[in-house]
Amino acid sequence: MYSKGVDVKYKCHNSKSDKSKCTCKNDHRIEVEERTLKDDGKDTDYRYFIHRNRTTESLIKDLNYGGEILQIENAGTYTPFSDEHQEIWEVVTYYSFKHDNGRTTIKVPLALRTRSKIGEDNDKVTWYENSGDNLTWREIEGTGSFPTDYPGQGGDKFTKKLNELACTLHKLHIVNIYETKDYNCACSQAKVQVIANDKTVPGYKNYRHEYETEESSVRYRNFNLEDKDGGFVKLDKDTPKLSVYYWDADEKRKKKPLIMEVALGGYFIGTEVIVSNNGEPNNGKWTITGELGPVSADTLHKQKCKLFRPVDINVSVETGEYDNSHCNRKDCHSKVKVANYNGYIPHGYKAFKHTYGGGKFTIANFIGEPKIHEDNLPIWDVTEVVVFIPDGDKPFLVYVSSDGGRTKKWYSRSNNGDNLEEVGDILGNNPSQTTSNILNAALEIIKQLKEILQRSENQEPDEESEEEEDQKERELKGLVKDDQMADEERFQQVQEEKEDKEEEEESVSKLTFPDSSAPEEVPAADLSDQVPDTESETKILLQGTPVAQMAEDAIDGERLTGTLDITLPQSNGEYPEIAEIGSATVAPSVTYDSGILIEEHGNTIKHTMHRHAVPIVEIDEPDPEVIITIDVSNPPETTPETDGLTSLQHEATTEVTPGGPQALSTSSAQGTHGPGPSQTGSGSIPPEDSTNIIVSVTTGILGTSALACFAGFKYYRSYRGDPWVRQI
Repeated sequence: MYSKGVDVKYKCHNSKSDKSKCTCKNDHRIEVEERTLKDDGKDTDYRYFIHRNRTTESLIKDLNYGGEILQIENAGTYTPFSDEHQEIWEVVTYYSFKHDNGRTTIKVPLALRTRSKIGEDNDKVTWYENSGDNLTWREIEGTGSFPTDYPGQGGDKFTKKLNELACTLHKLHIVNIYETKDYNCACSQAKVQVIANDKTVPGYKNYRHEYETEESSVRYRNFNLEDKDGGFVKLDKDTPKLSVYYWDADEKRKKKPLIMEVALGGYFIGTEVIVSNNGEPNNGKWTITGELGPVSADTLHKQKCKLFRPVDINVSVETGEYDNSHCNRKDCHSKVKVANYNGYIPHGYKAFKHTYGGGKFTIANFIGEPKIHEDNLPIWDVTEVVVFIPDGDKPFLVYVSSDGGRTKKWYSRSNNGDNLEEVGDILGNNPSQTTSNILNAALEIIKQLKEILQRSENQEPDEESEEEEDQKERELKGLVKDDQMADEERFQQVQEEKEDKEEEEESVSKLTFPDSSAPEEVPAADLSDQVPDTESETKILLQGTPVAQMAEDAIDGERLTGTLDITLPQSNGEYPEIAEIGSATVAPSVTYDSGILIEEHGNTIKHTMHRHAVPIVEIDEPDPEVIITIDVSNPPETTPETDGLTSLQHEATTEVTPGGPQALSTSSAQGTHGPGPSQTGSGSIPPEDSTNIIVSVTTGILGTSALACFAGFKYYRSYRGDPWVRQI
């Protein structure tokens, strides 16, 4: 059987069982074993593979990397491994698992140990180091304390040699401008001292990195910095210091470093060259600006505006444009433009979109009235800002889409009415939590409707005609599902109870479920821990809940009844993962006065107010559905001066979930909505005297001569008798 030789590129472990022992894929007669190198009994960051031949045949030959034969370099001459070692019976490949942790291949082998037969009972152990291309290897001298019999016991001298090879071959002699504390390389030769200096330019932070190495590359986190020509940024003994500047607002230095000052040594010692960030992904491309340091406040300000484009959003401006105090230079986009929002706008609102020179920008602050309270400023990578200005008493709304559209925030008026605060997220991490949060959000909607009810608190209701009484009776029957009516007697019982309560003329707050069995009374039920039964429904009877109490406070002498229906997707009686739930099939809503306030369809949410649909908000994941239906039996009459939003003579549908107005659509205020039949009747036109208030929520969840001497990466490297070094 012909052997293909041993390829030191491949790890050859058993991928099926993931065991440390297997056979070589090129020759199954060769055993392969993987182990971790130890030093003083402790694991190191290095691992090794042993290829071992236990037969009498010469199997381990033609050592190669990726199919290319390995060469041994000696005083400028190159000899194939197989010519130098004709009877290798064992070869060990060492590599850095920390910097080279591929599953099947070794990108940079560090060292090789070969055992060759030189006699019947004699072996020769030879050590080689990678010269840098994985193909050319040099013999290591002075290996007396290196592992001999057992290749997995390193020792201080051998581990130190591997550290040196790792630093050289993996280019670990670096200056990482992301770091703010002192750090070392693996071999401890590149010791970098970091000095923070906050007293340079107000509004910016400066970190100085000092080092003593022959050559270092510059990184930001895990990315090597390059110049505009594609070469790596290099530092050496003639560039002994580097300073980097960050915007104060970039507190954790996770966005964009602005400027580097590279200090020159040698002939131009004390001179600093300014290098600026191009603003590309990963902050990898940099350019020499042509300026000499120290960097000025004007240069930093210009770079900040270029990379971040900070803006103060004035929510009071309704048209035209306004100044941006952050960038008032001629080469900056100094004006923020305000234009009418071309998406769908809810009734009673005006909507205006704020843009800044096209593309993404950073919100540094909100100004104007009402004030917006936001703790987490600035808001990065903003793609859209829409301000909804209401007429009358409707809530003031501001929508912000940021992080390339991944983050969406809504701001609304706070409890004291003076500030705008972020609307909390109503999505949870699991079905039960989601259900609880959705219910809380729905109850909050009802609480907001309390103000509407109070406007008519002192008004006496009109006498109802017989026709209206008949209509109410038909409505009441419609609330009782066909499959829940065990007999006509149950319905009669509900109707008689209704009539008794009307005669007593007192405020009663009660939530019931029409069913074939008698209702149960549950005091102040907490629905956060409810789960669906085998019919995917949970039926709960509540009395004395916050919903009932709010309605009771709002309508003195009136009766408030309704149904609560929680429907969650299920799979074999268990909750599925959120990602498995899929799109919603019913378009739940909250309606008021025959107009959709807010509506959600599958992955979109439309926000509407009084007879009109409103902005759609994109949602990544659909979630369970919760429906709350409240029937206001005898609404007080509204006066002609009352806004349409306060009218209680028609059914109104409202849908509430967080999202954005970027995809707006028009929805008929009197037509059906949703892809399927409504479970609560909210998808059809209600009778004129309908007083149902139905709440349904479906969630879906950054030139001088000295400059000419900047060789290598345009840095000054050495003085060769001529003070003017070639300018690259």
